[in-house]
Amino acid sequence: MKKLLFLSLLFFTNISFAQNFKSYIDDPNLYPRERFVDFIHANISIQFAPTEGKVIGEVIHTFMPLRNGVDTLYIDGVNMDIKSITFEGDSVKYKWYKKGITVLFPKTVLKNKTYKLNISYEATPRRGLYFMGWDDPSNRCRKQIWTQGQGLDNRHWIPMFDNMADKIKTDLMVTMEAKYKVLSNGQRVMKMGDGQGNLTWHYQMQNPHSPYLIMLGIGEYDITSYKSKSGVPINLYSYPSWKNRIEPTYRFSKEIFDFLEEEIQVPYPWGSYAQIPVQDFPYGAMENTSATVFGDFYHVDSIGYNDKSYVHVNGHELAHQWFGDLVTSLSPAHHWLHESFATYYHHLTVKKFVSEDKFSSMMRNNQQAALNGTKKDFKGVGHSQSGTHRQYLKGSYVLRMLRYVVGDEDFKTGMQAYLQKHSFENATTQNLVEAFHESTGQDIAGFIDQWVLRGGEPNYKVDFSTQKRSKQHRIIIEQVQDTTPLVATFKMPIVFEVYYLNGEKDSTTLWVNKSLDTFYLPMHSRKISYILFDPNSEVLKTVQFEKELNWNQNQAIEAKNMLDRYDALVALRNVPLKKKEITLHEVLARNQFHRVRVEAMNQLVEEENLLNEEIIRIINSGDPELQKALLKSQKNLDRELKVEYEKLLSANSYEVIEMALIRLCSSYRDDIPKYLDQTKEVYGVRGSNVRIQWLEIKYLTTKSDKAIAELIDMTSNSFEFITRLKAIGTIKRLNYCDEKLVVNLSQGVQKANWKLAGASGNLLKHFFNTAEYKEVVLSTVKSLTFSEDERKRAERFLVEVKKKEY
Repeated sequence: MKKLLFLSLLFFTNISFAQNFKSYIDDPNLYPRERFVDFIHANISIQFAPTEGKVIGEVIHTFMPLRNGVDTLYIDGVNMDIKSITFEGDSVKYKWYKKGITVLFPKTVLKNKTYKLNISYEATPRRGLYFMGWDDPSNRCRKQIWTQGQGLDNRHWIPMFDNMADKIKTDLMVTMEAKYKVLSNGQRVMKMGDGQGNLTWHYQMQNPHSPYLIMLGIGEYDITSYKSKSGVPINLYSYPSWKNRIEPTYRFSKEIFDFLEEEIQVPYPWGSYAQIPVQDFPYGAMENTSATVFGDFYHVDSIGYNDKSYVHVNGHELAHQWFGDLVTSLSPAHHWLHESFATYYHHLTVKKFVSEDKFSSMMRNNQQAALNGTKKDFKGVGHSQSGTHRQYLKGSYVLRMLRYVVGDEDFKTGMQAYLQKHSFENATTQNLVEAFHESTGQDIAGFIDQWVLRGGEPNYKVDFSTQKRSKQHRIIIEQVQDTTPLVATFKMPIVFEVYYLNGEKDSTTLWVNKSLDTFYLPMHSRKISYILFDPNSEVLKTVQFEKELNWNQNQAIEAKNMLDRYDALVALRNVPLKKKEITLHEVLARNQFHRVRVEAMNQLVEEENLLNEEIIRIINSGDPELQKALLKSQKNLDRELKVEYEKLLSANSYEVIEMALIRLCSSYRDDIPKYLDQTKEVYGVRGSNVRIQWLEIKYLTTKSDKAIAELIDMTSNSFEFITRLKAIGTIKRLNYCDEKLVVNLSQGVQKANWKLAGASGNLLKHFFNTAEYKEVVLSTVKSLTFSEDERKRAERFLVEVKKKEY
């Protein structure tokens, strides 16, 4: 990419790189938590009582006081059962609190001297560490133990100073039944049996990392191993019964690793890398140091890959090994240094291994998320409470724009300098600005100020006219967003292109830095085909630009970039069909990215002008997104095309199969038995989506006892949470309840996965407040054997809903 260095002096006239960066809105998380000592090392030994959900552990903390006069030390540890604490080998007094422990030293400790603190404990965590499958009497559910430490949850299973601004080395010794594999951070230095059917696994981190990144993944797994181009071992964990899912799940994994090492230009810092799927993970994945944990809903087969692949998540979590793990933000106010960066690099991964059009489409989605967020408030990307739509999505777009402004070479150089200077340390936004200035001479402070510290986005109103007397084109660009101390008048380079009917073009870069800017371009005798303001949407913005109809028509057909073609189609939405019909049909006929074709198709459907031959082409396209859009858009499936629509029951997408099953059964009711027979062996992924839909239709059409029994079984502890969630939603629609369902829902509310617990409780409440089922819910819950806490979790949903009297 060509650098825009000639603009750099203008860009940053108002902000000095040396300023102390802070948000324009007060941020309660601007500064790190105060600490009195520096924790250096944690030696952690643990074993489990899995059926009790219990951790039995010992941790030896090595620390160094940072100041004189320290006579107590607070350790985070939620609901810990402390067995003993020794300091330098001697027992020591302590005070216990629900959320931690204060250790009382016999005398003040000395600054800059190292000490050891030993804590033996037990814990029954409901956060941080999770036991999967140990409460399933049928033994159909996989038995696993896994952790999720971010943000402050590792304190639920390890007594520790749990703060991202503290960096420690770790040794983790885990004793577990021999049939289970154990994964943790760093290098495995030992695996030793005890002669009683158990193994102790010892993992060691040779470089420091933040406490929230400590992890465990335990279960029955196969391991597929590779080495990166640079020689780093890559271990990919998979379920032994899902061998056909290894390749689709981990497609491009080695290539992504090699790509990011080359792109980031800093060697992978942790010696080895592993990825492990786990059940009931409530997020997408987590970038624990050297070992990513991800939800097994991404552990897909070749068909599921077309619905929800792991590729972008794979790139995201790997990028975190540098941005977040190697260099960790000093406080949550700088959290964008993790998530914006990992999201940007996962978009680059998609661009490299999927397509540039997919990359552009994802960026457009990011833009929409950012613009929607601005309707609520003006928090900047660099505010700890700005939300995921900014810290992840808008921030990714911001980094794309930074690269656009400073150029490829300096972007890579600046990022490399930032990572190298702050390796194994904490950093701030200020450090990023300084790294760019020191390594490239470029001052990006003004850019960071307007795009990260402030909120909002530019709203450009563009007017293009021809001045025949002066033989010039005049371009007036007005920024019409409300500017306040929180929203800047943005200073950005904008490319402006004029395309002519003879195939030639004029291109110029306009430096838009005022509320009202006027530019002039030489006028030619050539006739204009179309005009682009910011081709390919390099700048995050909204635009008001009224163009001639034929310009938008030509742009929709001829523009090089997918987003420019798409935007031209969007501009045609309110144009009468007769004036755009030919353009829409031509766009739909071209084999191009689905976002463009779907827009053309939807406009034709709205005007009832989608041709049968076009429907057939879409069905046979093999493009799941296009096929889903077709099924969604059709009010009724044409009987003449019945045979064509039936092909979608064998589509290369479980989501298409599910939608096709619904639409076919509702449109051609006489053929429901045939459609059910054709799909009776299809389960799908991400919660057995096809099977659950199949069972719903089966029950609705036949009142099958087996179908409803299977649906109720899918709400039990034998299944992972997405299947349970889908089954819960289906059963609510069917309005069916019995004792077995109440038992399953009562068990579901006990789960630490809040999505499952909430859905289970809400359905329990729904049936309790339904006259037909009230008694069965109440009597069944009362009959269950629960601990006091478990009973409270279940019975809090048994509340009368009283109708308001008017």
